[in-house]
Amino acid sequence: MNDEPVAWMSSVGGEFVYVGYEPAEGYLAIPLYTQPADLTDEEIMDVEKRLRNNGDFCELHFARAILRKAQEK
Repeated sequence: MNDEPVAWMSSVGGEFVYVGYEPAEGYLAIPLYTQPADLTDEEIMDVEKRLRNNGDFCELHFARAILRKAQEK
């Protein structure tokens, strides 16, 4: 995994001002990194099964549920 930031968030006085691929001059530059979320096939199938059992399965709900599950890790 690459330890380099994927983007930079810049702020001044605690206010967000910029996100880009390079730090903005004259602002507090905060590096942003990615973190891989490794969900097992079983975890993904459990999310699908739960949504189907609740009668709430659609692609959008599934995608959001997978993202929430990945953030829990």
